[in-house]
Amino acid sequence: MPLFAQLSTPPIPCPDCGADLTVQQQLGFQWGHCCHSHGCGVADYAVGDLIQWRRAMDGSVPPWVYFKGHNSANIGDPQYANLIVRELEFDTRVCGNCNVPFGGFAISISAGVIASAGTSFGIPDNVDIVLVNPNGSLTPMPEWNDHAMPDVVRGAFFRRYVTHADF
Repeated sequence: MPLFAQLSTPPIPCPDCGADLTVQQQLGFQWGHCCHSHGCGVADYAVGDLIQWRRAMDGSVPPWVYFKGHNSANIGDPQYANLIVRELEFDTRVCGNCNVPFGGFAISISAGVIASAGTSFGIPDNVDIVLVNPNGSLTPMPEWNDHAMPDVVRGAFFRRYVTHADF
């Protein structure tokens, strides 16, 4: 079962009819510590929050890994702190009110902090994660779509979560 982090967001209006495009004003995404199955409706983040990562029992912060028991995962790599990630939980790309396509949602992360959320920011349809380079240019990372993740790491207790600022 896929795991997600949840971002609480104000309504995001359809560019055509103005209706809220979000599902209950939440966006599900896969970056950082993810621990909710599809459609859970529990918010982990708001704009301005630091992305959280879970430590392993040995104190390390492993990237791209499920924690033993499949109840959570570190999806992504904490060394990358400037990126745009596509909303994937609901993958809404058409307004439910007027049926106008809008390209989906994305979350912008800057210096490990959720900077904003909105429609897709123009990232390519076949890409889930785009790195934002120091000069502002974008590097699509299609090889990170459905990235391989081993299933062998024991996670430390919740109080051992860290953010990019902790590195």
